[in-house]
Amino acid sequence: MSYGLRPTEAADWLIRRCELPREWRGYLASVVVKPSSQFYHQWQMPKKNGGYRVILSPLEPLKSVQRQILRHVLCDLRISSAAHGFVGGRDIITNALPHLQSHSMLGLDLADAFGNVWLGWMAYRESPRKTTGLKLGLHLDTWQALLPFISYVDDDDGILPQGAPTSPAIFNAMCCRMDTMLLKLAKNVGGVYTRYADNLTFSMPGPSVGQKLINAILRIVDDDGFPLNDDKTQLLRSANNFNRPLRLPGLNIINGQLVLPADTLKRFRSAMYRAGQDSCSDDDEVRDHARRSRRGIKGYVIRIYGELPPQLRGMYEKGRIHASEET
Repeated sequence: MSYGLRPTEAADWLIRRCELPREWRGYLASVVVKPSSQFYHQWQMPKKNGGYRVILSPLEPLKSVQRQILRHVLCDLRISSAAHGFVGGRDIITNALPHLQSHSMLGLDLADAFGNVWLGWMAYRESPRKTTGLKLGLHLDTWQALLPFISYVDDDDGILPQGAPTSPAIFNAMCCRMDTMLLKLAKNVGGVYTRYADNLTFSMPGPSVGQKLINAILRIVDDDGFPLNDDKTQLLRSANNFNRPLRLPGLNIINGQLVLPADTLKRFRSAMYRAGQDSCSDDDEVRDHARRSRRGIKGYVIRIYGELPPQLRGMYEKGRIHASEET
């Protein structure tokens, strides 16, 4: 695939911009000309609701190169305040908090979100609105130099590899225009919009999200070139109560309070039980991992409830006694 720069030109640009070792020049040039499959490990991750997600994990030293690209080039990419996934200081809790007072919501899931981000110049000729370099506002030379190192070329064009350190930042920046339009729409109608990775949540304080508003939301998403996973679309009316919680990624909202789903609480309880058993291990690494696991779960749950709920409190105390820890 032609990126507009000779392999050595792309390698030299990257060495200068990302402070890479000069002796990597030959390797970097080879990344430009050789098949992407030589530089990635491909595997499948089972999805919660069935099927598999294809993960493309870069091999070393490409992974290290991508981390440097993230640090030196992609760190300044613009992302919106609506983005809560892959962003430092934000997570599923901050994604849910703005919706506490809502009583209706539309939840959307972007289908194969990373796989539908086209990176090559063929994409620009066929569908300019989906071309990453154009939407990110990167200079032509910068984009041409970056492409071989951040894309996975499959067939005739490059896609965003899920598993690469650079991909989340690029994906969030790619969604910035869509996020901005949806934030503006939410402000105009008195609603709330957030996005956690490929999960979009638009909520309203009233009992219903009207069809006219739904159509406007769908137009904005479609105009940005992202197809939707219709099977995961959820429309909740007269919700935010015990009979009908607002369901967001990883959390529910009931009567204006964040609540962990029952299956998550069960999983945390099992993890705390195992960690409590491992805290008595003779292996120092196993013991340390168990303590970190228990404390991590405790800290996360307290952020949601303010304290450990009864389902977890007893299990945590039992593990703490076994490990002879101090809280």
